[in-house]
Amino acid sequence: MSFGQMYWWRFSHMLSVLDQAYIGVLASEEPDEELELDYYDLFLNSVLYVPTHKMNEEERASVSEDDIAIVPVIVEDEGRQYIMLFDSKERLKEWTDGEAFEAVEMRGCDAINIFGAENYHMMLNVMSEHQKEFSLEEIQFLLSNIREEKKA
Repeated sequence: MSFGQMYWWRFSHMLSVLDQAYIGVLASEEPDEELELDYYDLFLNSVLYVPTHKMNEEERASVSEDDIAIVPVIVEDEGRQYIMLFDSKERLKEWTDGEAFEAVEMRGCDAINIFGAENYHMMLNVMSEHQKEFSLEEIQFLLSNIREEKKA
């Protein structure tokens, strides 16, 4: 194995499956709808970690047992509000820089269903080399496709 091959092998093992799929989309010289749809499908079916605010006892008491109270951390940047998503606990921990945050684990499709109608942008793996911003248009596209699949 050459040095270049060893470097690529080592580098590719540090990338998540979502990173690798996103690199494939970015590397395409022309827009490739099939690659993009494959990436979206992978995102929707991946386990993600959403940082949330800790709830105090009073807040917990105000939530009925039937309701799931998820209060995601919202980050504002340049007038946009973002919900942060991470594809690993390690990346979440890196982002929080040791700050105490709770997190909920959910599939990408659940994150889109729960937060998609709230007009928040979403940022996947912020501060990583392959961070991905989901625009409101992308989120609405994903949300409409999830609803279409449920009808079928």
